[in-house]
Amino acid sequence: MYLLVTAGGFIGFPIDVTGCSLFWRPAVLKSLQIKMITDVQLAVCANLLGAGLFLLIVLYHYIAANHSGKGSS
Repeated sequence: MYLLVTAGGFIGFPIDVTGCSLFWRPAVLKSLQIKMITDVQLAVCANLLGAGLFLLIVLYHYIAANHSGKGSS
């Protein structure tokens, strides 16, 4: 029998109440091949997110400065 564990709104992985869950068995975990990202990949991701955020802020200020105000009294 499986139960779905929830904590703070997070829906967790199914946990077998009779023993070891299928998800947590070593063979299953080994087959997932989870690898950490490198420092270079993290730096590229952070720089792209930062540049994108900067462009969104510039776009917002451009639209706010050039708002015509039609329709307001």
